[in-house]
Amino acid sequence: MEEDIQTKRNQLEKEKGLADAEKRQLAEEILLQEEELRKTKEEHQKLAEKLANIEKKLIVGGENMLEKAEKQAQLLEESNRELEKAKNNENELRKRLESRQAEHLNIEEKYNSLQEEAAGKSRKLKKVWNSYMQAKGELNDLDGEHQREMEGLLDNVRQIHEND
Repeated sequence: MEEDIQTKRNQLEKEKGLADAEKRQLAEEILLQEEELRKTKEEHQKLAEKLANIEKKLIVGGENMLEKAEKQAQLLEESNRELEKAKNNENELRKRLESRQAEHLNIEEKYNSLQEEAAGKSRKLKKVWNSYMQAKGELNDLDGEHQREMEGLLDNVRQIHEND
């Protein structure tokens, strides 16, 4: 562009015989091109500064933030897998315990009279009800714990994205 402007200036100087209207037109073209060149240089400078700022943000204290974010994401995934594995183990243990409790209740079913049977079934019903309420409470606790863990994980993800 600079070469083109210089060529047009030289052309303007060489052709003194041109009409004033043509000279003005060439001069205006040169001014427009000079303005466009100036704007292009300013834009280039701004983009170079912006790139430098982005590079400074990516490398903080000699540590590449992109690599750090990737490592954090991997740790987060690993934690999720471990958490899921622990939950599966917990569910399996709970099922075994419930199965053993049910077997224990079935063993106690030998009665001599209707009153003993009614009393026995009432005790069983109370035990089952207590087991149910306990399981329900544990489920609520697990739901709350799961919610807190999910919020913690979401906070970690947000922090990773904020650091990007």
